[in-house]
Amino acid sequence: MLKFLKLLRFNKRIQMLSKSLSYAQQDLSSFGFVFLIFILAYAHMGFAVFGRSLINFKTFTSSLTTCFRMLLGEINAPDMFAVSRLYGIFYFLSFIMLVFIALLSIFITILNDSFAHIKRELAAKEHRNEIMDFMWSTFRKVAGINNRKMSGGEDDLLKMGRMNRDRKVPLAQFDRDVI
Repeated sequence: MLKFLKLLRFNKRIQMLSKSLSYAQQDLSSFGFVFLIFILAYAHMGFAVFGRSLINFKTFTSSLTTCFRMLLGEINAPDMFAVSRLYGIFYFLSFIMLVFIALLSIFITILNDSFAHIKRELAAKEHRNEIMDFMWSTFRKVAGINNRKMSGGEDDLLKMGRMNRDRKVPLAQFDRDVI
């Protein structure tokens, strides 16, 4: 399993995901703090308003569990409305609007922003084939080849300016004064 996870570092999608999460770490921790405050407040309100009547809100921990279940879509609104019509409607609608829609939208926005930043950053860098570089460097270590020597023909092309040090020949070179 550890070898498989080590090989995942060559997967570009996994690499982008890990870089996005590390880039958004500070924003996500701030968001987590605000989210925790909202969930604790709604759990406390649910415990105070519905604790005597509904089994889902009998204790603070069961009220907290009910709030997380409400995030997953398990909402038992008719029971809340039966206990207190005014507080039930207020609790239900404010939870849906503030926690379910607003806070989860902020969470998705944070992740989307960090993903877009990392995508732009990776597009700006010139990608090389990392797995081939890794395999080539491992082969060179095993074979004992440390330095790459150029043949005489490559040296001549390098001197004439037709090939750069990375052994890449440009497609076309134009003199700017002529154009």
